[in-house]
Amino acid sequence: MNILRKGMVGAAAAVALAALPATAGATEPNSTASPPEAQLLGQCTAKPWFCGIIRNLSSSNQALRVTTDWSGRNNPSTWVSVPRGQTSRDRGVLDADGYWVARGCTAYQGVFTHQGPQWVQVHDLPGGEWQVKYRC
Repeated sequence: MNILRKGMVGAAAAVALAALPATAGATEPNSTASPPEAQLLGQCTAKPWFCGIIRNLSSSNQALRVTTDWSGRNNPSTWVSVPRGQTSRDRGVLDADGYWVARGCTAYQGVFTHQGPQWVQVHDLPGGEWQVKYRC
């Protein structure tokens, strides 16, 4: 019983650590580039219930720029705009990898607050979504 309890605590800790967002250096994307039509992109087609989903909460006052490719996040072809109250999945993105917080804006993601300019990486969650309140 004690071994089972330790295993469950370890698993819970691993899930909690995986849920922490990562931030990247601020390379401000070209805001004049128009995002492409939404496409089903990502690397989790075999297990679509285990993909990155970002919800731009209705309490946001701006659309949220989401990237479908973390390593290519500065390339406008990876961007999709997610309006208030919608998810990246609603915009045709199977696996979202992060979002842009513009200069002068703030993203509230659970207990985390991200000030722009910066990209914020999100990780895949089993059956869940990252909820972001984006304010400028």
